[in-house]
Amino acid sequence: MKLELDNRISENILKQDSFVHRLLCQCVHFNFSYALWRQPNTDAAQLIVDFSEKPSFFKGELQETKGFLIAPYSSSRNALLLKPDLAIDCFEKQASLSPTVSISPKAETFLNNVFSNDPIEPPGKPYFFGGSQNKTLNTSREEYKNLVSQSINSIENGIFDKVVPSRIKKARLPKEFSLYSTFRKTCKAYPHAFVSLVSSPQTGTWLGASPEILIRQKKNGLFQTVALAGTQAINSRTPLADISWRQKEIEEQAMVRRYIVNCFKKIRLREFEEHGPKTVKAGNLAHLKTVFEVDTEELSFPELPQMMLDLLHPTSAVCGMPKKSAHQFLKQKESHDRSYFSGYLGPVNLQDETSLYVNLRCMQILKDEALLYAGAGVTADSDPEKEWLETEAKCHTMLNQL
Repeated sequence: MKLELDNRISENILKQDSFVHRLLCQCVHFNFSYALWRQPNTDAAQLIVDFSEKPSFFKGELQETKGFLIAPYSSSRNALLLKPDLAIDCFEKQASLSPTVSISPKAETFLNNVFSNDPIEPPGKPYFFGGSQNKTLNTSREEYKNLVSQSINSIENGIFDKVVPSRIKKARLPKEFSLYSTFRKTCKAYPHAFVSLVSSPQTGTWLGASPEILIRQKKNGLFQTVALAGTQAINSRTPLADISWRQKEIEEQAMVRRYIVNCFKKIRLREFEEHGPKTVKAGNLAHLKTVFEVDTEELSFPELPQMMLDLLHPTSAVCGMPKKSAHQFLKQKESHDRSYFSGYLGPVNLQDETSLYVNLRCMQILKDEALLYAGAGVTADSDPEKEWLETEAKCHTMLNQL
C-alpha cells in the first residue's frame, strides 16, 4: 500500500495551488497537525503533516530529533514536535512518505482524499485549528504605556537593565480570508524573513514572518546564532546608508550581544566569529544585527546547538537583562499569556539542517479574528509613547497581510 501511495503522490503532486489549500483543509478534517514554511531568501516552501492526533513533546535532544518544533515563550519543555510523516517540497513539486511511518486506515483515507484525481470540495470554515483565546484580547494604548513606565521605574531602581513588555492587538479577519493565500502574500512581502504557518489541535494556528534566527546548524557543521535588537520604523525604500541609530537602540543591541558572548563563556567556548552589528531591513522596520558563527566539526562540538538552545531561550531580546529578574517582572505585570509568541519554531534535521527562529512578527488565527503580538525593548532611556509606536509598527508587519 505504501509503495502504491508513493507512486500516486509522484503523479498528482501540486498540479495547482488549490492542492495545498485542499491538503490543509483535509488535515483539519482528520485532526492532523501540519507545518508550512519558507526559509529566508528562497522560494523553496516546505510542508509536513504529522499523522498522529497528538504530536509528541520535544525531549530536549536536537541531535536525536527530526521534524518541526514549536515552543512557547514559557519553556522548551512544552515544545511540540511535528513529525514529517508526509513531506512536500512545494517548489520542486515532490512529496514523500516517511520510511518509518505506519499508514493507519485513517491516514490512508486522508492520502486518498488529498491525492485523488477526483475533485473534492474542501470542508468549509474553519479550515484551521482555532486554539484557545487570551482573556485579554486587546492591549490599550494607556495600559501599555503604563507598563512601560513601570518597567522604567524598575530599571531606575536597579532591578534589571532592560525588559521587553509585550502586548496584543486584535484584528478582524477579512470576509474572504484565505490562510494559504495569506501565507503566500507574506512570503512575497518579506523575502528575507522566515515565514511559517503552523497548525495543530494543541497549539492552534500561527502565521508569522520572523527576522530573528535563534540557532542554526548547517550541514557543513557551521553553527549560527544572532543578536537582533534595536528597532525603528522606516520607509521600506529607505537606503541602509541613510538609517541612523540613537544611543538607546545601540545600547539595547549591545546588551543582547554581551548576553550571547556570556553564554559562550559559560560553556568555555572561545573559538567563534562575530560579524556586526549591521543595519538590516525587515519590511517597514530596521534592526541592528550581529551574527555569531562556530565551526562545530572543527571543534568536535556536535552538542553545541542543544546547549545554546537551553541557554538562550527565552532570549534577552524578548525577555530582558538580567533574564531571571526581567522574566519574573513580566510574569507579574503582563496581563496576558504570550503563548507561542516569542517562543521558537522551525525545522530540525530536515534536509540535514536545523533552523530555529524566534516566533516574532506573528499572529494567532482564530475563527473570525487574529491576535497580533508585539513587544519593545525598554531601557532607562525609553519613552513610553515611542515604545507604543514601535509595537504598532511591529503589529503592522502581519496586519498588512490581512
